Amino acid sequence: MKLKLNNGAALLLLGAMPFETNFAPGDSAQTTVQFFGGVGQYALISRGCNEEVFEKQNAPLFKVIEKHKIPFRELNAAVEHKFAAPIQLGVRSSYLFDQQKIEESYFDRTKGLQFVTRYVSKDNLVMNPYLNLEWKTFGIGGGYFWSRYRLATSDYFGAVDSPISVYLRFGNRRSIYASTSLLHHIPLYGGGYYQLGLGSGKNPRLDWWAGLGFVGPYDKLGLSFKSAMGLQQHLKLNLITRLGFSEGIAESAIGVGLTYH
Repeated sequence: MKLKLNNGAALLLLGAMPFETNFAPGDSAQTTVQFFGGVGQYALISRGCNEEVFEKQNAPLFKVIEKHKIPFRELNAAVEHKFAAPIQLGVRSSYLFDQQKIEESYFDRTKGLQFVTRYVSKDNLVMNPYLNLEWKTFGIGGGYFWSRYRLATSDYFGAVDSPISVYLRFGNRRSIYASTSLLHHIPLYGGGYYQLGLGSGKNPRLDWWAGLGFVGPYDKLGLSFKSAMGLQQHLKLNLITRLGFSEGIAESAIGVGLTYH
């Protein structure tokens, strides 16, 4: 499968746009740049009124269960500058290679109303400028969230069409902390739009975060794990994995990134 980039993706890869990076930043002012890529898949499920899997009548005595596996790819980038405490300003961007469901119907004289479902490639560009306020044991952040098209969502959680991103942290990043975010992170698809979990930056060579990721594009919640491993003094390797299931379909993702500060 060929990877085609339009002007928006090219601009993203050249560096403009992006994120908060170090899980456990130091006290001095610094600028951080991050690039992240990932692949995965999610389930697209149609349900009835009682959340049972919805079935459509295509022909007499023949029913098709509406369950589909949708693959995706994403490219993410971020730039953040830490000013005098507690101010951090940054901008993130994601370029999402996804598929869109298109449902068509037609009338057949012998079989009656017929349904045809097609999936077409759809690339989406996301921008997220933001402001974080970070203290030793507490952090809060918010930003403007813009996407060229509405984000992919499941019937289970409903539509996600928020113009803002939000983030909260309780606890010391150098110890154990709890954090939650809605659209306020990259990779955007990899962990899910909403994330809730625990993290630690005790080890100067390894930061980690583990928790739950859900609310689109995935149909059900899943387990997510992030890590940032020091390669050199100013360079870190970022990894993320996500695993979940819905109606027998694996909803998983894996991503790799680099952070320079």
